[in-house]
Amino acid sequence: MSGSNKELSEAEDPREARERQEDNTGRLDLGIFIASIVPEGPADKDGRIRPGGRLISLNKTSLEGVTFSDAAAILQSSPDEVELIVSQPKRTTRS
Repeated sequence: MSGSNKELSEAEDPREARERQEDNTGRLDLGIFIASIVPEGPADKDGRIRPGGRLISLNKTSLEGVTFSDAAAILQSSPDEVELIVSQPKRTTRS
């Protein structure tokens, strides 16, 4: 995916991350989740990333177990073109 990756609103809000971390004290870290996609941003234009996905790695750097602050720093310091590994939730089909 290419384009500006500095749009941190595509990741979880730091306040929500802190609240989640406080609520989960002593439990496994659930990871960095995509809360929303910036309209017309790189992820929106690419079309493969959806809200609810979990960021696994960025340019072969694992994001598993890192804090939101560390993940944000990694995202902000990355080049314009990145390789993301994202675990997407299953799409549900309605009949």
